[in-house]
Amino acid sequence: MSTMRRDDGVGLAAPQVGINLRLMVFNPDGQGKPGNEAILCNPEIMSMGGQKVAMEEGCLSFPRIYGRVERPRDVVVRAQNERGEPVQLQLGKDGGGSEWIARIFQHEYDHLQVTNRLAVLATARENAPPRQHFAEQMQSIMTGTLFHDRMSKDVLTTVRDKLVALEDTFEAANPGVKIQRLPRPKPQKARHLSLWLSGRMVDGQAMAFELLLTPLPTL
Repeated sequence: MSTMRRDDGVGLAAPQVGINLRLMVFNPDGQGKPGNEAILCNPEIMSMGGQKVAMEEGCLSFPRIYGRVERPRDVVVRAQNERGEPVQLQLGKDGGGSEWIARIFQHEYDHLQVTNRLAVLATARENAPPRQHFAEQMQSIMTGTLFHDRMSKDVLTTVRDKLVALEDTFEAANPGVKIQRLPRPKPQKARHLSLWLSGRMVDGQAMAFELLLTPLPTL
């Protein structure tokens, strides 16, 4: 929670700070209303619905990178609070800021869909070198579904260079550590000119040809 406040965020998931637990904190008002934080443990999405809405999002794991992300407006959530008590939240439908909370929840929930267990293994390996320990935790953060995974191709193109620069910086600081890099864009196929020959026959002889040059559409 202190990390979220310090970096002026509105939400943070435990794996983002190297803790592999299904836990998130959020405050839809950010630094504007300290003490208005919510804590959700073991959250589950029961249902999603409503129209899909695109809004600009950022992420504390990817500083100063922003892009529009489309998400369902409504979500019903089941979780436990910090006291272990069951809670159920219906976000989005009632408006009044609830749609914003629904978006924050979905963003942080994506961080909890981590499939890589390297950070857990590194924690258990007491003799792991500090740099390697940190790097393996970061590898866990870099897996799962991230906000740029949900961007359209056009939006992703606008932030791709910044994301790749972050990957390059991490690899340079942690040589030998494998990370899940952003897929490279497929190279555009070069335009080709297709030729159609239209022959005119006069007295059985090919007297002339017309070349029709038509550019093929780019795939």
